[in-house]
Amino acid sequence: EYLLLQKTSKVDVDSSGKKCKEKMISVLFETKVQTEHKRFLAFEVKEYSSLDALQKEFETAGLKKLFSEFVLGLVK
Repeated sequence: EYLLLQKTSKVDVDSSGKKCKEKMISVLFETKVQTEHKRFLAFEVKEYSSLDALQKEFETAGLKKLFSEFVLGLVK
């Protein structure tokens, strides 16, 4: 369901600043989330002002390992 929403909802902006759909998404990692971290009840787009803020969101969701193994390599 998430991938469908990601490809059909306007979640990105193109080079001219117009909102657009993200059709080039790739799955880097897939796992089951522990029960205490199941807090994503609906699809939403969030923007973060810093890498630290994004990292804290992953840690809160119990995905610290995913952040360090996959996300850091994409943003640095």
